[in-house]
Amino acid sequence: MMRRRTKERKHSSISLNLTPMIDMFTILVVFLLKNYSSTGYVGNVAQNLRLPTSTSQKQPQAVLTVAVTQKYMLVEGKEVEAVGPADMTSQNMLLTDLYASLKKEADKGLEIERLSKGANPFRGEMMIQADKSIPFRLLEKIMYTAGQAGYNTINLEVLQKTTS
Repeated sequence: MMRRRTKERKHSSISLNLTPMIDMFTILVVFLLKNYSSTGYVGNVAQNLRLPTSTSQKQPQAVLTVAVTQKYMLVEGKEVEAVGPADMTSQNMLLTDLYASLKKEADKGLEIERLSKGANPFRGEMMIQADKSIPFRLLEKIMYTAGQAGYNTINLEVLQKTTS
């Protein structure tokens, strides 16, 4: 009869030192945040919006965005006014619903400036994302309305034209 030898298992405690792992993850998170913040503006274009192309080299900044599609005007992604034929033919330059929404956003910016004691000044900058088929008359009315609401620096967002 054969005897089985049983090996004694060595019971040792294994300890895991978490401090170096936490340090590594902290460095990784800081690196990713720094890298993400230095890549510039990443804009969200409204659905069904075809931006025009341009040879402009100026990089867009993160500011208030007004998107104009064939059907709607959106401020920061929220629908504020429908686009219709009356907008093109009316002599009235002020778009009332758009004005109310932009004025509300401007008032928020001014309140932030006041509460931060000037550390975050309201610059009155905005970006218009307009479908390339939108008539200039409507863009003119949007820019006039924005100016009346306190947004005096207006940029048009375009796609950069690639040169081949």
